[in-house]
Amino acid sequence: MEIRKKLHIPLLFIIMLAPTCPDKKEINKESANLLLYLEESPCYGKCPVYRVWVMSNGTIYWEGKMFVKKEGYGVYKMSKEELARIHVFLKRFKWKKLDTNYVNWNVSDVPSWILHVRHKRITKTIYIRGPHVKLPKELADSVYSLQEFLINLNYETIDSLPSYLPEFKFIGRDNTNEPKQ
Repeated sequence: MEIRKKLHIPLLFIIMLAPTCPDKKEINKESANLLLYLEESPCYGKCPVYRVWVMSNGTIYWEGKMFVKKEGYGVYKMSKEELARIHVFLKRFKWKKLDTNYVNWNVSDVPSWILHVRHKRITKTIYIRGPHVKLPKELADSVYSLQEFLINLNYETIDSLPSYLPEFKFIGRDNTNEPKQ
């Protein structure tokens, strides 16, 4: 009888801890729910510097670094109307036909953007850097509109971002993910 009690207590403890262990499939599933990612890099002036992840369930994760209304980490739950606005943005373009790089390396004091979208069966990452790039006007206007929308939301402060959010890096001159000096 005494041995049975000694076995039940550790077993009960293991069972209680089991639901708290992250499941890799669950993490990948959450990451797969990314609809849109937008990042703006710094310039020599007061360009906003931030990263934002828009998830398919309407949750937005924010990291504001400099010259933004909300510095630090934040989360926002979109209304159905706001989420519909994101879907209108996603449906607006033929993502396959857009280039991946709209980059001008001849100017150094400009911000850069990474726009990553998942729409239907298309996943596309677009790098935008500098003026005088042949960025389609409709895409440029839409990115600026999207940026204004996302920057001005009232994010609730959180301590950290979820670990399943994907990371993106700016490309270098040779179209790799590492900037060259």
